[in-house]
Amino acid sequence: MGFQHCYDKLLEINPKDAAAWCSKGDVLFENGNFEEALRAYDKAIGINPKDETVWNNRGLTLVKLNRFSEAIESYDKAIEINPAVEKIWSNKGLALVRMKQAEEKIDLQKITSVPEGKKESLEHLVMGNTMYSMGMYENAIDSFNKSLQIDSGNAIAWNNKALALAKSGKFDEAVVCYDKAIQIDPNDYVFLNNKGNAFYKKGNIKEAMKSYELAIKLNPESRTAKGGMEMCLKSLKNQENNGRDR
Repeated sequence: MGFQHCYDKLLEINPKDAAAWCSKGDVLFENGNFEEALRAYDKAIGINPKDETVWNNRGLTLVKLNRFSEAIESYDKAIEINPAVEKIWSNKGLALVRMKQAEEKIDLQKITSVPEGKKESLEHLVMGNTMYSMGMYENAIDSFNKSLQIDSGNAIAWNNKALALAKSGKFDEAVVCYDKAIQIDPNDYVFLNNKGNAFYKKGNIKEAMKSYELAIKLNPESRTAKGGMEMCLKSLKNQENNGRDR
């Protein structure tokens, strides 16, 4: 109750603090108080409906309450706000699996307004994310390829294909796909972070740092980019120390 009490005090002072409502929801969620957590997330959304994290956490809470269709609607809202966050797609995929809807057509109009001819591409994209969330990376790659055959200009499909390739250990191919995504949307720092992660896992520290540096320029608050830079600097320092020991 300690942390919850702190947030209650903060909200007494400023009941319009959306971040405090979200944090209170997180504490309630961790304590298993899902109904109360849901009310806290709803309060946060009422104040700031543009925060994808709150919509995602609301979806997680609704899944715990077995309210799957409502959870998927929350994930869709989060994706609409920021479609580049991998964990939201994965969470939606898991909710779809729980509903036994993985092979059913999805109302993609809830994700975003798209031209009629591209709806099939997005269906393959969502199926790919579902496969990814289940750890079926080759199936995910196949779905992303089908999506890209219809709409090769979809940066999210290139990014998510790269994520699946990276999970399969195919880092060189993943980097090529990240480059495609970045070429389409050069202002998306998430793609650069993901590319940096691929380079880091491949052992190419200097190239990883370049990607993280570009991500930080686009978003100085990116925790992933800052954490990536710290990992790179530690790796370089370890390499330097190992070189001295020889």
